[in-house]
Amino acid sequence: MGGVAVVRLPKVANLLALAFSSVLLSLAAQEPAWNFDCVGYAGAARGWLEGATPITHRAVYEDLSRAAPRAAVDQIVRGSAYRKAVSEKPEVFALQLPLYQNKPLYVGLVAATTALGMNGISACFWISAVSFGAFALVFLTTALRLAPAWVAWTASALLLCAPPFLDLGRLATPDALAAAFSLGGVVTLVFSNRLRLGSVLLLLATLTRPDSILLVLAVVGWRFRDHLRTVRSGIVGALLAVTIAAITLGLSSQYSWSVLFQHTFGSRLLSVEQLELRAPTALEYWRTVRRGLSGDHVPHPTTAPLFGLVSVLACAVLHRHHRPRGHTHLHLAVWVAAVAHFLTFPLLADRFFAAHYATVVLLGLAAASEGSRRLDAL
Repeated sequence: MGGVAVVRLPKVANLLALAFSSVLLSLAAQEPAWNFDCVGYAGAARGWLEGATPITHRAVYEDLSRAAPRAAVDQIVRGSAYRKAVSEKPEVFALQLPLYQNKPLYVGLVAATTALGMNGISACFWISAVSFGAFALVFLTTALRLAPAWVAWTASALLLCAPPFLDLGRLATPDALAAAFSLGGVVTLVFSNRLRLGSVLLLLATLTRPDSILLVLAVVGWRFRDHLRTVRSGIVGALLAVTIAAITLGLSSQYSWSVLFQHTFGSRLLSVEQLELRAPTALEYWRTVRRGLSGDHVPHPTTAPLFGLVSVLACAVLHRHHRPRGHTHLHLAVWVAAVAHFLTFPLLADRFFAAHYATVVLLGLAAASEGSRRLDAL
């Protein structure tokens, strides 16, 4: 699609890519980051299975004590007044669960593995690690189809072994699973032109993290704007976008945006009365955006400027060689989605943008390969 030459990979290349992805999966699984959210997601899963009861609360913290080293348990249980309240008061614990239950596919997988007898805390981390391995496999195999092997392997190693990306697999969050589905959907739509499969993968990304809708709508919008050939395809695209948006709105209605915003950037949710909090004022919101841009609340400085440079260079190559504007538009769509995500939730955590960055790099590899072929033809 869009003039990009995509080659078929030999079996050896596929096997090497699978081996590399398995190594990354293993690294992530062996060194979990033991983040506090593991309690929330394990609790949300048990809440689906058993209800938000004191027994559920006790079971989650028993799972934590069995799965995590003592230092990690102490940090999760007593690392702050908020964490201590969640660990000691079942009613406060129950109040947190809707913050996590609106990621149904990830929580459902945790619930399923817990019901099968796995430690609920361990399940959260294993699902993230496996999802990161899948993300790595999709990225590497696509890179190998677009660029010379040494370029693809170098780009994959630099991207996937960087700390912000390794964190995808080490944290108990739905980010890795959403990134794998999002990237799979983008690759399928952009480089394989398989609308049905790509749409299903993007829908699964939305079911994993509702805020994936921003990237999904950007890609779907690009797909049907730049490749609209019939009225029927336009109707299909519109219905798909509306359906995904409706599902996302339904999933996001557990707590209001104001509650999520205040819980993350203001005061932690400890009482039912806080559910009636007003929306932040324009000044409060602007201050939060400024703090987000300065890198507050994140463990690593954002790498967004680096990937922005990749986009600029890729678009320059496309313009120089008079290639179709489709991929230039897609670069723009991806960045519009990233900015919209940040403005909705002002946190520059690169794990939220893994699929965005990976898409930009793949489009960059496609542009570089096209430019190289043109030069060779001179």
